[in-house]
Amino acid sequence: MKKLGAYKWSLLSFGISAVHVCFLYGMADYLYRVKGVSIAKSPYFQAIDWFHVAAILIAAFTAGVAISIESRKIPGSIALVLALLSYFCGFE
Repeated sequence: MKKLGAYKWSLLSFGISAVHVCFLYGMADYLYRVKGVSIAKSPYFQAIDWFHVAAILIAAFTAGVAISIESRKIPGSIALVLALLSYFCGFE
């Protein structure tokens, strides 16, 4: 457990990216199954889009902090790539 504490910024960035993607897909599934509308045509699209952009920026920022602070740069670099690739889970 002590070794994981050395990578707290990387883990935070991973967590933000994972929760962000799970939230977006959960919201898309809910809107499609319950409301019968795609996420791009929903009245919540702008709020969801702002959440998407904010989550990417926060995850990328925390990954940058991880790269600059942590002793090993690899976990922070992977977290940064994951944060930037989460952009592609966006919608139409």
